[in-house]
Amino acid sequence: MARVIRPQALRHAAAVADRAVESGSHPCAVLAAANAQHVFWTHVASGQDTAREETIFLLASITKPILATAVMQMVERGRLLLGAPVASILPAFDASGKGGVTVRHLLTHTSGLDETAWLERRLNGESGGPTCLEMACSTHLRFAPGTRCEYCSLSFAALAGIVEQLAGVPYDRHLADEVLQPAGMVDTGFAPVEPQRAAPVRDFGEAALASFLSRKIAGGGLWSTAADLVRFGQEFLRAGPGGSTYDDRASDVGNTVLRPRRNLVRLCPRMGQACGARRCDVFAGGLWPRRRDGNAPLDRSRG
Repeated sequence: MARVIRPQALRHAAAVADRAVESGSHPCAVLAAANAQHVFWTHVASGQDTAREETIFLLASITKPILATAVMQMVERGRLLLGAPVASILPAFDASGKGGVTVRHLLTHTSGLDETAWLERRLNGESGGPTCLEMACSTHLRFAPGTRCEYCSLSFAALAGIVEQLAGVPYDRHLADEVLQPAGMVDTGFAPVEPQRAAPVRDFGEAALASFLSRKIAGGGLWSTAADLVRFGQEFLRAGPGGSTYDDRASDVGNTVLRPRRNLVRLCPRMGQACGARRCDVFAGGLWPRRRDGNAPLDRSRG
């Protein structure tokens, strides 16, 4: 059954954004709604930043699902197993008793990595010193991997290291080549592609922001526009950048970011048991189904 877009719901969303900007709690807002083929609604509350639809914003943690897509592409292509110990790919990660942390743990915020020291350095805008990956490799665990779910940005530094190790190129270049460019995300990168279009970042001073930009934070450093985020979302709704809507009969779709949705895999089939959540289903696009332990693919003939 086709879903009907309710105009009153869109008007309500616009009103909420307008009130937030007018009250001063938010400097600006850009909203967009789309289906697999088209953007059918946008709204801009320009505010004190005089934002426009083409304004480039720091995405912060919206960076995570974009990097995770690059990781899951590697799983899809048989270059990486979700159940693989991180230390088997990044030997330095084995320090401080982290040998049991897997790729799945990093993706699902269940690794147990302690990011306290890293957060302090980032928020203080400290330049120099160890890289994000080095801090991920040297830190210890707050809890046993897989026993709790605790939000962690530092784990994405390790994921970026895995991407870099397997791809043989810097992770930002791999992300651009394999995700951003195929999806048509022309305004997305680890620095504003046109600084004059960038919205101010109020959380950092000038020096702190410069340090932040230089580190290309894997879990929070991308900049983008509303239009590019729509393009990314549409990759999960259709076969590819110029393709048709999903066809469950399709087995391959050529040069696209993600495979058909019938091949989606659940990253954490027992997450609810591990963290006590009623439901915690984390999905990533474009995978042939795998065994629950992540160590071997299922028979593709059963897909």
